Amino acid sequence: MTGSWSVARWTLRDQRGGVIGLSLTMFGLALMMALIYPSYRDSFADIEIPAYFEAFLGEAGDLGSPAGFLTAEVFSWLPIVIAVFAVVWGTGTLAGDEAAGQLDVLLSQPITRPALLIGKALGLAIGLSIVMLSVFPGLWIGALAVDMDIGAAKLLGACVSQVPLVLLYLSVGLVAAAGLPTRRSAAVVTTAALVAAYAVQIISGAVPDLADLGKITPLYWADASKELVDGPQPLRWIAMMTVALAVTALAIALFRRREIGSGQPRRIRPRPAEAGTPAA
Repeated sequence: MTGSWSVARWTLRDQRGGVIGLSLTMFGLALMMALIYPSYRDSFADIEIPAYFEAFLGEAGDLGSPAGFLTAEVFSWLPIVIAVFAVVWGTGTLAGDEAAGQLDVLLSQPITRPALLIGKALGLAIGLSIVMLSVFPGLWIGALAVDMDIGAAKLLGACVSQVPLVLLYLSVGLVAAAGLPTRRSAAVVTTAALVAAYAVQIISGAVPDLADLGKITPLYWADASKELVDGPQPLRWIAMMTVALAVTALAIALFRRREIGSGQPRRIRPRPAEAGTPAA
């Protein structure tokens, strides 16, 4: 486990620029969205929104309420953006290192393949969790500034509920990177899975007969509106994290059997013709 912690620290240090930049961006976006809430509250006070949009708001229901506003304008897309970065980092940590010729060098060190993957996953998980949780202080400060009627515990619970979702897509990226030949193919497959889940979630909210279809997607189980209305839902977090850990275990199993290349194949040059031998 010592080797995994060393790899985790190295991975987090290697990604610190992205973690800091994304955290500041998410904080700023969350703060901005919270500050514009009063204009939304007044605009949607007497407007009747379509039924399908109410379904999309989940437990919040009313777009003019703090929970409805935050569900629609913050938690419907900010976690998806962070999940995309989870996909990029997850696929890049194995397939990217292999394409750069670094993975075989790392494996030549006194560390096992499972310990290496666990360390990389742990480092990326810490970084992505910091990014996701940076949304909370932005929302909290903004809510205090505009006197938004929602407690800090509900805001924190909503942000925490999105961490397992982001880590699940990180683990899916690791599986794709361990099982597919290139980083490009791994990123395409994982991004397609994320987009498909988002599309199914929207369709299930828009079509009443397909409402149960959305329950098969991770987005349903990471519905922040439940935390914003009823407070923290730790059982849902545990369930999502259990799935994420199971997917990571699959990535470890695939990585054990993966044949590691040494980077881009070198171009083979024809040997010069020997003296007295006519060139081909």
